[in-house]
This record gives sequence, C-alpha cells and structure tokens, in this order.
Amino acid sequence: MWRIGHKSDPLGFPSKKYLSDPRAGRFDDPIGHYRTLYCARYQIVALREVLQGFRYSTATLKQLVAKYGADNVPPTEVPSAWLESRVLAPCRIRTALGAEEFAEYESAHTMRWLEKELASFLDILEVSGLDTSVLRAKNRTVSQVLGRSLYQANHSGVAFYSRFSSAAACYALFEGKAWLEPDGPPRSLGGDARHLLLQCCREFGLKIEQGRAEDR
Repeated sequence: MWRIGHKSDPLGFPSKKYLSDPRAGRFDDPIGHYRTLYCARYQIVALREVLQGFRYSTATLKQLVAKYGADNVPPTEVPSAWLESRVLAPCRIRTALGAEEFAEYESAHTMRWLEKELASFLDILEVSGLDTSVLRAKNRTVSQVLGRSLYQANHSGVAFYSRFSSAAACYALFEGKAWLEPDGPPRSLGGDARHLLLQCCREFGLKIEQGRAEDR
C-alpha cells in the first residue's frame, strides 16, 4: 500500500483540528467523532487521489476558457512548499482485534445492507436505490453518512475504487479500528517519485510551482 502524507508523520491520522473541515474526505465522519486515513494499492493512484484536488473547478475553468481560449488555459500550480512537505510512503494495513473486515463499498451485499440501514435518509435525498453513480457522486454527504454506518457496524474501514483509476483499490481506515505501519522508507516527491508526480501533473493539467532548484 501507498500513502501521500506529511513527512513529519506520513502514516499518522490527520490532526483532530481538521475533523470539521468542509473539504473532508470521502468517508470522513460527518459529525467529527473519529478520524479517517486513506491509502491506495498503487503509487500512481495515491498520487492521483491527492493531486486531483489542485485542478481548477469547472466554474473557474469556464472563466479561463472564455478569457484565454480552450487551448491556452494556463495550468494550475502545485505549490512547491506543499510538495516539499509530503512524501510517498509504503505501508501495511493493520486492524484491531475484534474489528470486522473492510467493507467492499461497491459490492451488492454492502449496497443492499446500506439501503436498509439508511432507507429514510436516502428517501429524503430522493435516492430510489444505491448504485455506483450514487456511491461515486462528487457530493460527499452520502458517502460520509454511508461510511459512518459502516463504522458503527464495526468495520475496520472501507475498500473502494478510485474515481480516477477505475480498477484500482483504495482504502479508508477508521480510527480505533485500523492503522498503517511502515513497509519501507518514504519516497521524496521531488526525488524517487518525481517521474510519477510529473505523470500525474500532465494528466490533470498541472504544473509544479517554481520554487525548488530542480524545477527551475
């Protein structure tokens, strides 16, 4: 497994001060009781999951296309300070004694169970039935509420597919039920993992902010 994390503690759960962050992750607790930690099976997927957040919103992109033309939109920048403070860390998932296995988010079994558990909530949202279009929706209210139900059912976390790599597994670990352990030395995004970083930047139309000597 691989995780992009702050170099001071790349495999640690995020600070509790971010529990109420409106930009919270896909399966973060909507009421801020527990923390969630994310990782991916492949290095490139871990990078895509994080770097996609630097893309322009469609509202901003619309304005830029009107101003510069579709072929001349300037790329958005990934801050050099952000890159210098992150590493790509190899890791292993460990689960607590007594915790249930990871829930397969898009399995028919999980979807049917969640439909029964959250029928009233889904009906309010006018969701007639769960399918992958609902599970993968960009609006994270549904996935966060579904994640909380899986947490309350004592699952270690959620196994899900990346929205940017259709068959690539990602994992959300619930605090107190699972954690990550090192599986080798972290890789610098400006060193060993630079070729993957540049690949992701090309895919998403990003560029690295000019700040480090190797980027000048």
